[in-house]
Amino acid sequence: FAGGYDGQHETANTIFSGDSVGNALYIVNAKTGDLYWSGDSGDNSDMKFSIPSQPKVIDVNGDGLVDHIYVGDLAGQVFRADLDNRPNASSLVVRVKTLAKLGQTGGGAGVTNQRRFFEPPSVALFKDASGKIFAAVGLGSGYRSHPLNEATTDHFFVLFDYDVPRADILTATSLQAVISGSDLVSVAPDATTSVDISG
Repeated sequence: FAGGYDGQHETANTIFSGDSVGNALYIVNAKTGDLYWSGDSGDNSDMKFSIPSQPKVIDVNGDGLVDHIYVGDLAGQVFRADLDNRPNASSLVVRVKTLAKLGQTGGGAGVTNQRRFFEPPSVALFKDASGKIFAAVGLGSGYRSHPLNEATTDHFFVLFDYDVPRADILTATSLQAVISGSDLVSVAPDATTSVDISG
C-alpha cells in the first residue's frame, strides 16, 4: 500500500517542493502485519510527494507472484518498483524506478502543469508489430481535493514501458529513460493521429 495524502494539497493552486507525509510505499505481511519492505526518498530521490492511490501490482511471467508495482504521486510522477521474488533473493525490492515525470517536476512549471495522480494506473502487456513486448501504463490526472479547479491542464496518459519484459531486469543498470510530456504524442478526441508503437 501507499503512504497516503498530505493535507497541504487542500490549499489550491500552490506549488509544493515536497510533502512531509505520504511519500512512501509499503509491503507488509497481510496476516501478521509485519513489515517486509518500505521505500521512500531514500530509495529514490524523486519520491518526495504523497502517494494517495492504491498501487497496481502485475505478474509478468504468470507464476502467481508479483514482479512489478506501478504507482503515481501528487506531482504527476509515475514509479515502478521491481521485485525479486526468488526464494534466495537478498532483497525483496531491487529498485524503485522513476518511469515518468508528467507534472511540475517534468519541466512544466506553474499550476497549469501541477498534475496529480489520485487513482492507480491500469497496466497491460502488448506486443508491437515487430514482436517486441512492452507494458502499456494508463492513468489520468486530476485534482480530487478541488475537482472543479480549472487552473491545471489534466490529461489521460498512456506510457510504454519496455523494461518489464527484459530477462535481465533485476540486474540491468541501463534502463529506459524517464518519460516526460515532450516524449508523448497528443491525441485529441477528434484527431486522426496514429501512434507509432514500433519504437
